[in-house]
Amino acid sequence: MRLSTGERILIALAEQPEALTKVWDLPREASLPGLSERLGVVRSALHQPLKDLLDSGMVESRQAHVVGGGVRKRTVLHPTDEGRQEATRLLDSANGDVDAESSRIGGRLVGRAPALVEVHGREGVEAELLRGIDGRSRQVVTGLPGIGKTALVRRVVEGAIDSGWNVRWATLDADGDLASVSGDWFDSDSLTSLEAIRARLETVPARTLLVIDEIQSVHPRHADSVGSLCAMLLRSTRPCILVTRAPAPFDATSTGAIEYRLDGLDDEAGSRILGDLLPSDRAAEVSSALGGHPLALHLWTPEDDVPAAAAAVQDFVRETVLERLESDADSALDEFVLAPVPLAADEIGNEAGVASLDEGALLRWHSRLAEIQHLIRNVRLASWPEAERADVHSVLADQWAERSGTRARRIEAHHVLHSSDDVADRLAGLIPAVAVEHSAAAAALLEDALDAMPSALVLRAFAVDVALERGEPEHADRHLDEMPDDAAKQARLARLARLRGDASAATDHESKAFDGATEAEYVRLEISAIARCIDDRLPGEMAEDAARAVQRRIDRCDLAPLAAEESLAAEVALVLSAVRLALDNGRVDQAESALRTLSQRAAPGDGIVRRLRLRCDIAAASDDEGLAFLTARIDAEPDPRGRTSAVHALLEQVGSAPAAVACFERHMHASIREDIAADRRLLAQRWYWRGVLNETERMAAWHEAIDRFRRAECPAAANSLLARLHKLL
Repeated sequence: MRLSTGERILIALAEQPEALTKVWDLPREASLPGLSERLGVVRSALHQPLKDLLDSGMVESRQAHVVGGGVRKRTVLHPTDEGRQEATRLLDSANGDVDAESSRIGGRLVGRAPALVEVHGREGVEAELLRGIDGRSRQVVTGLPGIGKTALVRRVVEGAIDSGWNVRWATLDADGDLASVSGDWFDSDSLTSLEAIRARLETVPARTLLVIDEIQSVHPRHADSVGSLCAMLLRSTRPCILVTRAPAPFDATSTGAIEYRLDGLDDEAGSRILGDLLPSDRAAEVSSALGGHPLALHLWTPEDDVPAAAAAVQDFVRETVLERLESDADSALDEFVLAPVPLAADEIGNEAGVASLDEGALLRWHSRLAEIQHLIRNVRLASWPEAERADVHSVLADQWAERSGTRARRIEAHHVLHSSDDVADRLAGLIPAVAVEHSAAAAALLEDALDAMPSALVLRAFAVDVALERGEPEHADRHLDEMPDDAAKQARLARLARLRGDASAATDHESKAFDGATEAEYVRLEISAIARCIDDRLPGEMAEDAARAVQRRIDRCDLAPLAAEESLAAEVALVLSAVRLALDNGRVDQAESALRTLSQRAAPGDGIVRRLRLRCDIAAASDDEGLAFLTARIDAEPDPRGRTSAVHALLEQVGSAPAAVACFERHMHASIREDIAADRRLLAQRWYWRGVLNETERMAAWHEAIDRFRRAECPAAANSLLARLHKLL
């Protein structure tokens, strides 16, 4: 039974919880734009059916706030009691008295999948994609912007879930990389190497479908690694669906994958998007004129002329859609068009314009964030003089400069970069802050900046450092080739050699760095070398004579050449190394003495002092005394890195005592980033201890640990663990 538009509206509204009729902040699905997307028809096609439902008492409307939709109050819709009863009757008739939701036994959806909407005219492709999933095929969906790729795959995924498949969905954007894909797939557990992702996928149940959407959005800086992941999936035996704008950035058919290119809808399907508003012959005429392009059909209104059959969709958007925008939407449109990432409504300078854009079907929503439809962005940019664009970027950069937080710095840096040709100094002040929380975005920004300003050495150095931190030797090497041969370059070449596992070359480069360093550079290099001597080892492997040699380096380190503002941080780093060294060698009294020195210089409640105090207390523990108290303190430690480090220290102190093992298992999945070298060391140690404590998974766990030790610039630890593996074999 085919339902009328009014009946479909009523059923969709009846999905609302009854409590929504009393609240002020409502989800977008209760508004006309959200309802239009949900049903897959243009907004104008809803007007008359909604009026009939309102007149008959099936639906009621009121003014309320739509979450994420700007400050303006908007009309929202609710079913009445009578409407809910009628919706239930309609569903019973359509489904044979089966409540589809309550009877569904399906799989699970993980990741950032978009909202489910109705799709018209793709039934044949949808069925083929579903058959491909059951046949464990690798499938690629391509097409023009706005052609309905994501909406179709989301429908296919819903069918797969109903059939018992688990689905992991990743959505890429301009800041996306391997870590963002794995973060979507694995509940925010981000992995930065293809090998690590491959190993994690081996633990995923067989009936799992993998989806990657918006592949074309990836910045060129990360395109190779994401492309390698796509190639790996297309060569595997696990079913996947890759979604990208045509042409695909990879050769799918050579791997045996099946590619579906979506074209415009036929006139009958296009007419369904226009709804019951127009006579069938006129609806078919409009659909044909717009080439059956779903987004263009959603943008058409009855007040518009029927486009000339020869006119391109882009002409219709430029000459009709953009021209009819309300004045308050113009500046909001430009902010969305120039933004590097989706934005929240309250991040737009003219927040009132967000509602106008939404009501005009120009926005794509990702939960509470929105971006301009890609088709609209392309058309607007094509007709926008570059000089005018740069002026708007400059204004937006100054606006974002007034906001706080890493996200603000990332967006500010994007606008700064595109506002002028001479912004290296300002970017140098912004990008390090971005890298702290989002290294993929920092890497992409640096790549764009260096394309525009190849002689900006300070940015080149940042690009090398970001690549080294992310464990990407090929990118670090490429930028190092463009740097002058001084002590700073030699120090970075030493890091690159360690990242590649070449300890001998690292030693040579480090010697050259010390030889050519200024006094201040020498101190910095020495402090880094001291920390590295302590880091690059397995638990319990530092010999007494080696420990004494490191302690002598600490004692001899003279901080006088450093500027006053740098001296305190250097002193803290040295004391931290001294405490760690003493604890690692069982000299608790010496560690306590160094900690007292640090406590006198630190602010009350300092996190470093708190975590070192915990480490000192752990070092004094035994396997039968005070463990319950210590594990409770570890559980209460707010910093996941400090908590993980403390757990490892406890295992090193008391071995496989049940309380220590239980503590390790509680915190074994604490979120730690893989795009920071120090965090990769912690992850390597976590995998090391997993292998120590679980003999059955020791081989796999230690392989994971070796990979992370190497990418954390710890070749000695990696080689030592590899030797242990060889003994096992």
